[in-house]
Parts: sequence; structure tokens; C-alpha cells
Amino acid sequence: MDTLKSRRESLGLTLEQAGRGIGGRQKVYRFESGERDPRRMRLDTAQRYADNLGVTLDALWELCQPR
Repeated sequence: MDTLKSRRESLGLTLEQAGRGIGGRQKVYRFESGERDPRRMRLDTAQRYADNLGVTLDALWELCQPR
């Protein structure tokens, strides 16, 4: 099953590139490490993050499911 990090890496994106428009690489790192839950971000921010990863919001939520 894909994770946020594996999706980002499969696209060849850096943390900085994935974090454009959502608060930068530190925020992406916190999402990927499980320190913060992306499902709790504002909807417009979540949409930008999903766009950065080339997925729908539904797919983004699936990537955020606990393993």
C-alpha cells in the first residue's frame, strides 16, 4: 500500500516541491513521519497538497490511513 512518502518519491518530488503552497518541506516531513495528520488541515490546503502529489482528495486520505 502506498504512503505519502512513497507517492512523493515515485513522482521524484523533493520535500520542498511537495510542500509548495501548503507550508513547506517541514510540514510535508511532519505528515510523512506521522507527527501531524494531514486529514486535519484546511480543505483548500489539503487540495493543494493532493494536487502536488497528483491525486484526488479521496486518494490523499487513503494515503494517510494508519498502517
